[in-house]
Amino acid sequence: MKAPLEFRLRVAYAKEGRGAYLSHLEVIRALERTVRRATLPYAITQGFSPHMRIAFGPALGLGVASRGEYFDLIVTEFVEPTRARARLQDAATDVLPVRDCAYVPPKDPSLNAACTIFRYEVSGMPLAYTRIDAQTAAISIEPILILEQKGKMREFVTADVLPEGVVQEGETVRFTIRASSQATLRPDTLVRYLLGDAVYAAQAPTLRTVRTEVLTENEDGTWQTPLGQALCAGGIS
Repeated sequence: MKAPLEFRLRVAYAKEGRGAYLSHLEVIRALERTVRRATLPYAITQGFSPHMRIAFGPALGLGVASRGEYFDLIVTEFVEPTRARARLQDAATDVLPVRDCAYVPPKDPSLNAACTIFRYEVSGMPLAYTRIDAQTAAISIEPILILEQKGKMREFVTADVLPEGVVQEGETVRFTIRASSQATLRPDTLVRYLLGDAVYAAQAPTLRTVRTEVLTENEDGTWQTPLGQALCAGGIS
């Protein structure tokens, strides 16, 4: 018997405003409702508890906003990408707006496996706090960072985990984190290191962390967005 045709639609969306305070599970449920409202022909799993065939990228920490997150939706009919995007945008909420979508090859790695580069910016940093300059300079020369994360001391190879270093521009600090198969550096861990425990505790309520980009790495070392290798259509029969 011939298997049904399936297409893998990759959707880019953002977490804005109060959306930053939605848990990962709440985001999943909200975006599933968006897909249903958009009346896309989504595929359903088999078994006793059928559900939408949708898969999300690496989760964000609670309180972290994002300009570019992704999910993959398996659809049973090809819907032209611009039409699919328009329907999703019309159905989306203001806090989880849909930015773009495209089809990707069905056998490509999952978003969780493929997305390894994460760019962040943290605003609301103290403008005249010299420790940030000192710690940023230390990061540029220290081969190993030993940081406390989740109650444990972790070792991170600086060049691997922070491939673009740390840059402060006014009250905003920008950095790029590379995910690891071991412990992945958390943005709040790095900010705590820059500020010190006492100042971080005092400043934390006013800091705003945004994941500005999620990227994948190619074999030649270049980076691209998860939509970078998108096809006009992808399907299997």
